[in-house]
Amino acid sequence: MYSWNPFSAGHAEVKYGVTNTGNVRVQSTDTITSAGPFGLLSTDAAAAKAREVLPRSSYQATRTVGGLWPVIRVRTTVTATPSAIGDDDLGSASLTSATVVVTTWVIPWPQLILIGVIAALFWLIRRARSRRRAAFNAALARAREEAAASARHGDIDEPAAAP
Repeated sequence: MYSWNPFSAGHAEVKYGVTNTGNVRVQSTDTITSAGPFGLLSTDAAAAKAREVLPRSSYQATRTVGGLWPVIRVRTTVTATPSAIGDDDLGSASLTSATVVVTTWVIPWPQLILIGVIAALFWLIRRARSRRRAAFNAALARAREEAAASARHGDIDEPAAAP
């Protein structure tokens, strides 16, 4: 459903079926919309051509919705809107559209992996700096101890007096 590139949107393949339960032939125009939580990052599938649906028959369709970001939860809405074909007189028949909403949980693995890599690099850099600082402080402490020991034993030459 998503792209392994953490900086690009993915796609979803939506499979659905439409059934004409009435006794009049109609054509169905299908729309598909997907959105993240609170309707964020909404995207629509390309417009579908109207398909004729005979009475008591159905069809299955598969469409691709692009531009989807893995935002934990994606709601996809499929709406089939029927309309009369040509000059057919529907009389007192009313056509009602059918809508189905499906929620899909999408874990943003590429983004989580990227965050993990960045966190690991940050930790490694901090650890290397800490070790380097500790090594420098240890060397500085050793130098101070050696200088103090030399001063106690009189190993340091007195500077010559100025004339």
